[in-house]
Order: sequence, then structure tokens, then C-alpha cells
Amino acid sequence: MRLFATRARVPSALIGAASWRAARDGVLHGDAEITLAGCGEMLKLEMGPLDQIAADSPAIRAVEEIELRGDEGPRGSLPRCHVALPFRPDGASHAVIPSIQLTGTRDGVWMTVVSSAPQELDMLRDAALHALDQEPPPDIEGSVRIRQITETPSAEEYAARVAMALEEFETGPLRKVVLARSVSFEAADRLDPAAVVARMKEREPSCTLYAQAGEHGGRLVGASPELLIARRGTSVTSHPLAGTLSLSDGSIDSDALLSSSKDLDEHRLVVDDLAERLRPHLTSLEVPLGPSLVTLRSVAHLGTLIEGSTRGDDTDPHILELLRAIHPTPAVGGVPLQAALDAIERLEGPRRDYFAGAIGWFDSAGDGEWVLGIRGATLNATRCSMSAGAGIVRNSTPADEADETRAKLASVLEAVAPGSSELLSRSL
Repeated sequence: MRLFATRARVPSALIGAASWRAARDGVLHGDAEITLAGCGEMLKLEMGPLDQIAADSPAIRAVEEIELRGDEGPRGSLPRCHVALPFRPDGASHAVIPSIQLTGTRDGVWMTVVSSAPQELDMLRDAALHALDQEPPPDIEGSVRIRQITETPSAEEYAARVAMALEEFETGPLRKVVLARSVSFEAADRLDPAAVVARMKEREPSCTLYAQAGEHGGRLVGASPELLIARRGTSVTSHPLAGTLSLSDGSIDSDALLSSSKDLDEHRLVVDDLAERLRPHLTSLEVPLGPSLVTLRSVAHLGTLIEGSTRGDDTDPHILELLRAIHPTPAVGGVPLQAALDAIERLEGPRRDYFAGAIGWFDSAGDGEWVLGIRGATLNATRCSMSAGAGIVRNSTPADEADETRAKLASVLEAVAPGSSELLSRSL
């Protein structure tokens, strides 16, 4: 199918309404610098497993072949595909080209309309402008009544599984593994994804907001703190986080985290692995010698900003090629990867779907941005589920790792159902 697009500047106030609509039934990817909102579904294409995606895949070809007209806009306003990839690289997914794409920057807002009928582009733009004017804002002050909440496994059982993982460090090649646990609940009333996203933005303004369709009609919503990989022209960046300090008592003891041998070792495993996987694809790569502190509302992390560059010609890797080289990273899997994946299968329980997967987009220039699918929830009418993990290394303490997952789960639960985190059980 041949597609056409037109791009034009629109009133800046529309980006708020577009974000609400995108959170409810479209695609959303936004941070403090740029907001990308997509409404409507021009084209939905099967994406094969990440480890099998080639440069001539239907989704890449479809977005590259769109004929774009209209005003010049900023980077990110080119026609784009949005994708939610599962944790395991052998899992399939779908790529969506929204029919209405908004790009909000500090300099203004642009609307890119995509259609198979070029004569309908102006009509579709006008209809979208009218619809966004009517979009109701979310009620972020409204209460959410929880009928039943379940932890799988409990904090105590999770600590026991961490202890089992630590035993494997003594008998095999495992150096790090990330184990997760989940919380699910049933609400008395239908959950509004736009309200959840708005509360997440208020709680974690430095994170990247995301919203995307999940399985069986559900919505994936979250505020990810971790940039997995981004390509903008010849510039490539990644900002892995590993090593965590709970801030549940309201204090920030940066010295404790920056001097923790356990957390520094865990972080270095992630950074070294990422750098090794990226180097073959780039002409240069800069990796700081030590991490810095990344402070969120409920936890602080060690983070390292990795920056690289490409050649700037036809040999430059597509963003999906870079993603394929690193996903899943040790930040959510472990080291060595296969041993960690095997341990996760044995110790974690139900197989992960989109938790710790990759949420992002790519455009017709091969640029894109992907974040880890963490600090989020899956909403489906009145049902909600969420997961959180902790990185286990040789000198981890089971009770401390259980506390870490509780802090992460509590932060997401507060955004979904304010005041509900006290329902979570305490660890040992």
C-alpha cells in the first residue's frame, strides 16, 4: 500500500489533548524535551522477532516509502512507526503507523497526517483538529477503589527465590540476574489510562512517558527512567541504570550508593556489556569511567550516559539494528545473558511479556528512541497488573532485593491508584 503524508504546524495547546487521546487508545512517547503522540491507526504490521528483523522488513519499508509533503518540521516529526517489543528478543510484536502524528517541542507543535488517499489529507487534518478540541482532560484527582490486590510471589517468597539464585552463583557461570515479581488488582470502576499517565508525569517529570496497545485490548502505560538506545542522525546515546537505593524514608544518601561495592559492581557489568555490544556498530564510543546519581521519587539509581557516533553515510545502522545488538541488556536480564534467561525461566514464574521489553519508535530516516518497558502497568478496563525487578549479584541480600521491588511497585501503584501502596506487604 502506498502512503502519503502532509506536515504542518498547529496550535501548541493541542499537544495536551493529543497526549490524553494517545494515552487512551493511541501511542505516546514523551519526555521533557519532546512529546510524540499518535492517534488512529493508518497501518498495523506484523513485526517478526527482534533478532530476525532485517533492513527490508515490511514495517521499515512502509514508513520509508511514505511520500511526505507540507511544511518542514523538527526531527521526530517525520512519519514514524511505534512498537512495543517483548522482553525476549524471539517474541513477535506489531508496528503501528498512526494516521495522526503530533510532535511537540519547545519551539512548537507539528501535525503529520498519513493516508493512502492524498486527496483526503486536508480533510483528515481538519477532522483531527476538531476531535482534539473535544478531548476531555483526565481526572487526576479522582479516587480509585481497589477491590482485591495480589502479589505474585509475595515479598517473602521472592526473597527465597533470590536466595536460590545466589546459590547458582556458586555452581555456574552466572554473574548477575534480574528477578521480577508482580502485583495485580481489580478496581471498582474503569481505569482511565490518561489519568494514570498524567499522574506518572506529575510524580516522575524526568522520566519518559509511554502508552501503547498491549495484548487482549489492554493498555501499556508507564514512566520509564531508562533510555535503552536512541539515534538522531549520526548521534547515538544510551543511558543504562543499575544499582538502586530506596528512598522510602525520604532521604538521599548519595554517598551510600556511589560507594557501594555491590551496586558499583552490578552497574559496571551492565555498562561494560552494553559498550562491548555497541562498539562494532559505531565509529566512536565514549564511556565515562564512573557512574552518576539518577534520583527519582522513590528510588535512586547509578547511571552512565554512553555516547557514540556513526559514519554519516549509507552504512549507518538503523535504530532497530542498534536495538537488536543490545536488547535485552543486563539491566533487565543478566550476565551472561543466556545463563540469566535460563535462571529467569526457572525462578521467576510466568514468562515475561512486555515487562522489561523495549518501547519506542523509528522513523523514515532510521532514527528513533527506545526506553525500557519498566515502571509501568498494563490496564484492561478495571484490571491492572505491574511488575518490578531487582538485579541480583554475588553479594546481594534477599531481604534488601525484596525491599527494592516493593519500592518500585509502590511508586507505580501510587500513580495508578493513589494511596494504595500501603496495601503492599512488607518483606522479611
